[in-house]
Amino acid sequence: MPGRTLIWTRGLVSLAACTSDLAISEYDEALTPATAFLAAGAVTVVGARWELLDRATPLLMFMFHHYMTGHAQPPRDALRLAQLWMLDRDREAPAEMPAKLARHAAKAVIANLEAWAGFVHQGR
Repeated sequence: MPGRTLIWTRGLVSLAACTSDLAISEYDEALTPATAFLAAGAVTVVGARWELLDRATPLLMFMFHHYMTGHAQPPRDALRLAQLWMLDRDREAPAEMPAKLARHAAKAVIANLEAWAGFVHQGR
């Protein structure tokens, strides 16, 4: 409707895209796509600070949501648990993980820093 602004005031925004929490031109952490969602009213935003491995990101995102929904963890804790899962070279894929993802879960490369450490949590 003309003259009205929609204000979204709750929820989680999970940005799995590379550099979704990186300022490109102003070089200020306060000016990123992730912080724009916070400014618009999102309660929690997860974004990435750098380019990530394409095969690792779906695993981290799956585990992030797995820990939130299956283990009732708040987003900040779920992200940390997902990152620890990625770091664990003896990790096991949960039974509900799709087979296509589970095949990548055993690969050592997803334990590398650049595969999981770029994701950050902001908000509550």
